[in-house]
Amino acid sequence: MSLCPETAALSSSPSPLIFLSAGEVSGDIYASQLAQALLAQAPRSRLIGIGGPRMQAAGVQLLADPLSRSAVGLSENLPGLPW
Repeated sequence: MSLCPETAALSSSPSPLIFLSAGEVSGDIYASQLAQALLAQAPRSRLIGIGGPRMQAAGVQLLADPLSRSAVGLSENLPGLPW
C-alpha cells in the first residue's frame, strides 16, 4: 500500500506534534475519529488540543475542555459569564 506524500512525511517524522480543536460535541466526535486515524497511520505522533472527553479517550492531550462550559440559551450561559 502506497501512502500519499503527506502521510508518508507524518509517519517518517520522529514525533510529529498535531493540534486539534473542537468547541462542541459533534466536533469532539469528529476530532476523536481523526485522532484515532492519525495515530493508526503515525503511532509516534503527539496529539494535543482543545476538546472533550472523546478526544481525550482517543489519545489527545487536552489543554482545555470548552465542552464542560458550553450551554445553549441565555439562562444556561449566565452562571458561566465570569469564566
